[in-house]
Amino acid sequence: MSGGVRARSPHPFVSGYVFCNDVDGEIGHSCTHGKAPHEIKICIIKKDNTSELKSLVRIAGPKPK
Repeated sequence: MSGGVRARSPHPFVSGYVFCNDVDGEIGHSCTHGKAPHEIKICIIKKDNTSELKSLVRIAGPKPK
């Protein structure tokens, strides 16, 4: 479930919480929900994150049924 628009994702993603001002790379976030820094939920996708995703998937465990 996303935090901003409260939309359900089409399938499970590896997700986590980070502070909005402590992210390397690009994210779709504007700080319109409150004063920065605050925690935001991010989803790790395969595109451009292949090596990082492999180690995170090992930690997260198998895909839920």
